Amino acid sequence: MKRLVLIALLALPLTITAHNIGQTHFDWDHSGLDVNGNPTDLTGFVVSCGAQSGEYTINYTIPDGTARHVTTAELGLADGVWYCQHVATNIIGPSAPSAEQRFRLAGGLPVVEGVPAAPGDLVIVAN
Repeated sequence: MKRLVLIALLALPLTITAHNIGQTHFDWDHSGLDVNGNPTDLTGFVVSCGAQSGEYTINYTIPDGTARHVTTAELGLADGVWYCQHVATNIIGPSAPSAEQRFRLAGGLPVVEGVPAAPGDLVIVAN
């Protein structure tokens, strides 16, 4: 009698960082373990991006289970607002998707949007 074993992969956090002028990376960390702590033998990742939240028109497959980043140039992202997420894959299938990340590219680099957080408490010091 054959047994089918299903392995659930962990969802991965996705971050967007600028490493060099004109190169913006999507970075992620993955332990290579499933939700039960067992090895997953990752076969790769899929990064999905689109100009609308939840509507991904670009699906970029990375057939390398040890990969930990991809550039916006590799994804073919032009300047503008983008929404992206990604999944890990193994021979059984994909993980749950990461949280969606919204960002804006200008000149190939991510642009910080919004006002800064309030500074800490104001202290008056007498000299």
